[in-house]
Amino acid sequence: MPARLLTDSSERLLCLLQKNKVKRAVEIFDMVETVDSISLAEKIDHHCSKIKRTMSVLIEINSGREPQKAGVLPENAEELIREISSLQHLNVQGLMTMGPRFGDPEQARPYFRAEATVRPTEDTEIAAC
Repeated sequence: MPARLLTDSSERLLCLLQKNKVKRAVEIFDMVETVDSISLAEKIDHHCSKIKRTMSVLIEINSGREPQKAGVLPENAEELIREISSLQHLNVQGLMTMGPRFGDPEQARPYFRAEATVRPTEDTEIAAC
């Protein structure tokens, strides 16, 4: 593989991040795609401040309201985005969701639409991902 490709790559964490693993995760990854609470965000921010870096994050939305899945509920997402946006070493890049699994994609569409209704306020901007 050409060296050029290696320098353009980034490492993304797309799994449940346990709070006791945050210190190591911020050293390894360029983005955490599963932030679903202010307490996790604050822990990431704290460890990033120690190594003087900013971590890109995605807010995980539990659009299917499935108890076995992590994620903030859609109606609580804007408040979480606002809180996380105030942290100095985090950069909210967008939202992610894992809707319920159906054999027919049409059955899953409402859950992704629920995520699409989450809009940042005037004082909070996020990128569409």
